[in-house]
Amino acid sequence: MFIPKNISLMSLKKKHPEQSYKSCAGILNLGKKFGNNRLENACKRALDYEKYSYHMVKSILEKGLDIFQEESTYEEKKYLNIKTSVEDLIINNN
Repeated sequence: MFIPKNISLMSLKKKHPEQSYKSCAGILNLGKKFGNNRLENACKRALDYEKYSYHMVKSILEKGLDIFQEESTYEEKKYLNIKTSVEDLIINNN
C-alpha cells in the first residue's frame, strides 16, 4: 500500500518521470534484501517524513527505523523518555 504511493510520489517529483525509473527499481529491489514487510514500513516512514527517495528508504531500512512502527510502542517510548527525564531532574535536584 505504501510502496506504490512512495514510488508514484517520487516519480512526480522529477521534471520527467523517466528520470526516476532507476530509483523506483532500486526501491523494489530493497524488498529482496530486507523483505517486503520491512520495505512497506520503511516506505510508510518515508511518507511520514515527506521524503520520497531511494536513499531515504534505504537509510530507514539500514538503521532499522522501520521496525518500530506500532503507535503504541512509539507512545510508550515517548512516555518512558519523559518519565525518565522527570526522575533525573528530581534526583539531580536533591
